Amino acid sequence: GVDTQVQYLWDLPAWAALDGEAALNISSIWTHNISTRSQENALTETYECAGYFGWPCATAGVGSFPEDRLFTTFDYASGRFSAQLAWQWIDSMKNAAPFASDIFGYPDPDLAIEGVPSANYFDLGMGWRLNDSLNLRFVVSNLFDQDPPNMADTVFSNNVDSGLYDVFGRSYYFSFTWQSAQ
Repeated sequence: GVDTQVQYLWDLPAWAALDGEAALNISSIWTHNISTRSQENALTETYECAGYFGWPCATAGVGSFPEDRLFTTFDYASGRFSAQLAWQWIDSMKNAAPFASDIFGYPDPDLAIEGVPSANYFDLGMGWRLNDSLNLRFVVSNLFDQDPPNMADTVFSNNVDSGLYDVFGRSYYFSFTWQSAQ
């Protein structure tokens, strides 16, 4: 595959600042899966699984291989305030079950789920630096409460690939960081 990362930082004009100066940092990571091959054992056929999910591509609990994924963050900072919008996009995939017809000599199966659409997840966070030692942060994960796609019985975690998709729905967390002065 190919992994590509692009990042750019802009100093924003004074009108865009809340306190003093302001900056916008945009960072994007794109992963393109050129080839993922799966072979159950040395005697079985090898399958090209890029863009597919489920058995026979899925082995040992790993079972989804989107061709493309994109993760982009937009970070705004001004004085003591910061905000971040994170966007994750996962490409659509097809069910790999028809490959199994080659293994057992059966006709193509009737699929409950032929494929899954692309998915988008957004997270929004805001932070405030109270002083040189204490930072507060509030984050809403999966801002639009995007459900994971139903993959029928082709993966191992309750009909969804919980390693790839958000299975918790919208969630919130608050954190603080304390750094002692040296």
